[in-house]
Amino acid sequence: MNVSSYGVNLIKIPLLVLILSIVLITMGISCGGSGEEGGYDPNYKPAKSSMPSSGNLGAKTGNAFFDPTKKKEPSAESSSTAGKLATKLSANCKLIVDQMKVSCEAHRTSMQSTLRWSENVTNIELSGEEEGIFEFDIPTGSDSKVTVLLEECVATTCKEVGTDVSLSNTQ
Repeated sequence: MNVSSYGVNLIKIPLLVLILSIVLITMGISCGGSGEEGGYDPNYKPAKSSMPSSGNLGAKTGNAFFDPTKKKEPSAESSSTAGKLATKLSANCKLIVDQMKVSCEAHRTSMQSTLRWSENVTNIELSGEEEGIFEFDIPTGSDSKVTVLLEECVATTCKEVGTDVSLSNTQ
């Protein structure tokens, strides 16, 4: 072994030790060390969040009518209190003659919106985040039609639609 290769090996050893030290220190810092701040707590549980999780489907967490893990039942749509999600705000109202009532379902544009219903026969109003269904009784001797208004507000922006329901079948 000659002297020049021996000198190069002497330089490589401290350089290797320096690089190894930097790597270990960096790993220690990034893993949080063992102090109170940034340390690992095996009993840690995150706080409950209002953000939806993939296993928590429902009316407040997106489109309540599409759950790929469940088969669609025909009666599931009519039992919802959230209304249907649509690209344009609308209200689907129908007269239920044998019960003397009008039943309306919202086709809302956002599941985070607030809905407000009103009608011009009995002046009933209903509002809230999950008020996708609006039903009211028709008094005898009412006009030939009722106008139902649906207002949807997302934050401070509101839209309103109206629909007329013929009451001619009740007389």
